[in-house]
Amino acid sequence: MYSQTKIAIPIFQPKIDGVIEVANDCIKKGADILEFSIDGLKDPNYKDIKEAIEEINFPMIATNRISTEGGSFKGSEEERIDILYKCCDLVEYVDIELQSDDEYISMIHDTGVKTIVSYHDFEKTPEIDEITYIVNKEQELGDIA
Repeated sequence: MYSQTKIAIPIFQPKIDGVIEVANDCIKKGADILEFSIDGLKDPNYKDIKEAIEEINFPMIATNRISTEGGSFKGSEEERIDILYKCCDLVEYVDIELQSDDEYISMIHDTGVKTIVSYHDFEKTPEIDEITYIVNKEQELGDIA
């Protein structure tokens, strides 16, 4: 059986130079893929994000989480999705939350980037029927649940 298991290390830094520095350190330490938490940036803008991803030049997952999913993005939902959408050509995966509008998930998925559709509940573990529904919905909308 083929395993797609990878060591993914999250990069959550407030400034782009910190993202690059931490990414390079993680690469040296054996990461298989990096998870760039765009919401960690104090002032996320696409130009800086693109330049950082290109400079790092390593397999990457782009995330941009909202507070209800454990993230720190402060802009509008449209701004959050726009940044993820623009990153689709730069990264191997985009992680987008199941609670995002299905239209946004489809828009990201339709670019051809591999999508991770994720779900986070920091209050409780859902009942098995709800977990099954969540996983089935994630698999329906994206590549990885």
